[in-house]
Amino acid sequence: TTDKTLYYLLGLILVVTLMIIVISGSQEVAERRKETGILASMGAGYGYILSPYLIKIAILSLLASFSGFLLGSALAVHWTTGFLVTETASVAFIWEDFPMIAAITVLTALLAECVPLVSLIRSAPSDILMEE
Repeated sequence: TTDKTLYYLLGLILVVTLMIIVISGSQEVAERRKETGILASMGAGYGYILSPYLIKIAILSLLASFSGFLLGSALAVHWTTGFLVTETASVAFIWEDFPMIAAITVLTALLAECVPLVSLIRSAPSDILMEE
C-alpha cells in the first residue's frame, strides 16, 4: 500500500508540475508575442525564436533539480540518520543519482515548455502584429 500511495503521490506531483510549467510558459509566450511576431516577420528562424525560451527553462530546471536534490538529500539525512544507521554505514547523499535526476527534470520541463511554444510557432506573424 505504501509503494502504491507513493506512486500516486509522485504522479500527482508530476501532473501539477507540468501544469505550472505550461501555465507560466503560456504567460511568458503571451507577454513576448509582439517581439516574436517582429522576429518572424524579419525572417528569423524557429531555432532563433525558440532558443531563449528553451535555454531559460533548461537553466531554471537544472538549478531547480540541483537545489531540490541538495535540500531533499539534506532533509532525508537529517530526519532519518537517527533510525536508519546500521552498524557503521551512515545515511549520506547519493551523488550518483544526481545526473539522472537532473536529466529527468530538464527533459520534463522542456517537454512541458513545448506546449505553449507550439501555439506560438503556429501563429502567423501578420496575425500577431495586427492591431487590435
